[in-house]
Amino acid sequence: MKVIESARQRPSLLLGLILCLVTLALYAPMLQNDFINFDDEGYITDNPWVTKGLTGPGILWAFHSFEQGNWHPLTWISHMIDCQLFGLHPAGHHLVNALYHTANTLLVFLLLRQMTGKIWPSAFVAALFGWHPLHVESVAWASERKDVLCAFFWLLTMMAYVSYVRRPRPTIYLLALVLFACSLMAKPMAVTLPFVLLLMDFWPLKRWEPGQVNGLPDGMWWKRSIQLAVEKLPFLFLCLSDCWITFVAQKKVGAVLSVAALPFSYRLGNALWSYLRYVSNIVCPAGLSIIYPYKAHLPVVLVTISIALLIVWSGLFLLWRQRFPYLLAGWFWFLGTLVPTIGLVQVGAQAMADRYMYIPSIGLFILIVWGMADLMQHYPRWQNGVRFLGAAALALCLVTTSLQIRYWRSSIALFSHAVEVTGDNGVAYYCLGLSCEQHGDHDAALTLYEKAVAAAPDYYPSQYGLGNMLLGNGDFTNAEAHLDLAERMDQRDPKLEFNLGMILLNAGKDAEGLSHLQTATRLAAENPRYHAFFAFALLKETNTDGAIEQFNRALALQPDYPYARYGLASVLAAVGRTNDAIEQYQTEVKQHENDPETHYNLGLALQDYRQLNLAEAEFQRQLQIAPKDFRANYRLGQVFAAEGRFAEAIAQYRTALKILPDFADAQKEMGAILSSHPDLK
Repeated sequence: MKVIESARQRPSLLLGLILCLVTLALYAPMLQNDFINFDDEGYITDNPWVTKGLTGPGILWAFHSFEQGNWHPLTWISHMIDCQLFGLHPAGHHLVNALYHTANTLLVFLLLRQMTGKIWPSAFVAALFGWHPLHVESVAWASERKDVLCAFFWLLTMMAYVSYVRRPRPTIYLLALVLFACSLMAKPMAVTLPFVLLLMDFWPLKRWEPGQVNGLPDGMWWKRSIQLAVEKLPFLFLCLSDCWITFVAQKKVGAVLSVAALPFSYRLGNALWSYLRYVSNIVCPAGLSIIYPYKAHLPVVLVTISIALLIVWSGLFLLWRQRFPYLLAGWFWFLGTLVPTIGLVQVGAQAMADRYMYIPSIGLFILIVWGMADLMQHYPRWQNGVRFLGAAALALCLVTTSLQIRYWRSSIALFSHAVEVTGDNGVAYYCLGLSCEQHGDHDAALTLYEKAVAAAPDYYPSQYGLGNMLLGNGDFTNAEAHLDLAERMDQRDPKLEFNLGMILLNAGKDAEGLSHLQTATRLAAENPRYHAFFAFALLKETNTDGAIEQFNRALALQPDYPYARYGLASVLAAVGRTNDAIEQYQTEVKQHENDPETHYNLGLALQDYRQLNLAEAEFQRQLQIAPKDFRANYRLGQVFAAEGRFAEAIAQYRTALKILPDFADAQKEMGAILSSHPDLK
């Protein structure tokens, strides 16, 4: 028996190894890709909590933050771990995504084999899952970690559930619940998992059949239904809790579009049409894009066709549920898991998104592959043809996915492709303009921002980008019009308020700039950067008490924030609280012992307070760390001169002048000493 079991395991091990190696090799080129300027900034590169790596305060923040309009603490923690390990080098972040996707591919294979006992169909579904180009967005986009992480825990939950069904034990059931909670904490889309478990009860677990639930006879199907549903109640409780948290989070940041902005009739029509487009993209994945803009007018004919096909297909699969149960299970897996993202409750500016198909596609893959397996069984003469089509499909997937990954190498390549395949795309134009602006091509950026506003006037980042660019060009009147419009569109975006405040301050409109910075600190009270910049703005208005309060708030959020620490120390010194200022500089030295700037600033404070021996020690330490920092030599010259150590002072001034010969202050002070002490010449 052991020999037979070992023989059965060999194909599974080999197929699992092949799936992993091919998937990793397929996605290896994306390690050369950069971050993109759409969401990666908010999730990773510009997020102060994430960039600090894994910290205790960061973990607490992850569990109570609604940033980016979602509650997904495990996703935040995952990004923090990446920054802890790789810093802001994109290759490491992309590698982790690729590893998760590879693990998910293997889990799909193991789950289907566990449920059905079929090795080859399970492997084929897993291969389609791992290599289909529709999944590139979820893997190649660093900030879409939530997709691959959610699916990882989703698949583990299903495997634990199947183990519980085969051998009911409370510990396994509890494990399934814990894994499900982890999936929800990675992405709220996992709320449909209890529905999928009921589908799996129907096929392939066959728990709806007579005798499968407590031995109930045929006529008691409704009792079986109730028992299976009751079994899912703990899962449902977690779902409802997460739905409520998610709705609150998205409402708080204004991510949910109102009925006035997008009528429900339009949403419903777009949702029905999107179902057909998703099926089409599975069969023929051409023209894939990171953003699919809403069309001004829905194609009524296509919407009508979508409704007809959805009704016909659903009806047929229900009719054939006894003979071909996998058709019903796969089809309703696809339909049901897309419900949270199909657009009935619209979040964001996209009409649909490839990333939304990461989990739903498994249902369609099951439907197709098991259908082909049945076809070969009933029509043996077609076996070679079906196998050839299957091999050709996988080969095409590998080629198309390789090409799709290349578009993600940079923001310019990605959004240029989006414009190419979708036409006038306001979001894509905006992101291209932002890339051009970041690369210093302001003329191209201005043109692209204008195109973005023309294509999508209701997309407030485009209005903001154009206003910001016009302001930089000195066109204050038109700039203010676009900036005000952007603010009216979204008054709950702290980044917009912060940037707008800084722009207005730089333009000399201090009162308006301060108002926007204050709004930014209110909307993002947990962002230390906003508090620090607001503090410096308050200093311009000589509001020292307000500045001290804001600096303290910034440091309470991030104790190792040098910009805020220096700002607080300088304002404390300015108001005569020198001891408090020195204490702040000393704290900074303890936190950044090997930073020459910390010793220089502490030395300056001690020098001003006439603690010359302590100031000397700090400047000497600065020179040990940075021997060519002439500022330390200059300050040591001043300290020695104040102590009457004129020869040593002259030596330090001369050292500073060797490094910077045109240092006027050093020349002047050294000359004054030499004129009164000519013997030192």
